[in-house]
Amino acid sequence: NARPATPSAPPRARHHHRTRADGHPKTSATNVLRGRLAPSNLGRRPDGTTPAVPNGHSDSLSLIDTATRKRTDVAIPTWPGKGIGSQPIALVFAPGGNRLYVACGGNNSVAILTRSGQQWKVAGAVPTGWYPSALEIDSEGALRALTITGTGHPPHKTGPFSSLAYLGSH
Repeated sequence: NARPATPSAPPRARHHHRTRADGHPKTSATNVLRGRLAPSNLGRRPDGTTPAVPNGHSDSLSLIDTATRKRTDVAIPTWPGKGIGSQPIALVFAPGGNRLYVACGGNNSVAILTRSGQQWKVAGAVPTGWYPSALEIDSEGALRALTITGTGHPPHKTGPFSSLAYLGSH
């Protein structure tokens, strides 16, 4: 079952101590948000707001509100079906910024999220080749997915390993 979007705790400040080129110490503070399991990519809406991170081992996507510095997590369910293991690992925002594509390596699909107001929801998914690992929007606005082509089973399941044979769609 899909988990609803959940806000995170406020960020914690961490102090970093560095030495400047002239040898004098410099201290700065940054805010660190606690993430989910296996963050694997970073994207940002075209307007420069809302960084997003797919969390491969949490089956979720984290969206950061740059004004409040709060994280909201959106569950990325498997497709088709309602199990676990979607393994979101890459993402790209559509040029308008209100649609987000998420490569789901665990179920060979790209999840499509849409934004309505301040909320992001999974609108559906499209199948891809074996284990999509990177996404891009080309100059004509088409979504392109890079896939890893599979497990290397030989055509008749006998004989040596072959990286040219695969299971799944291509």
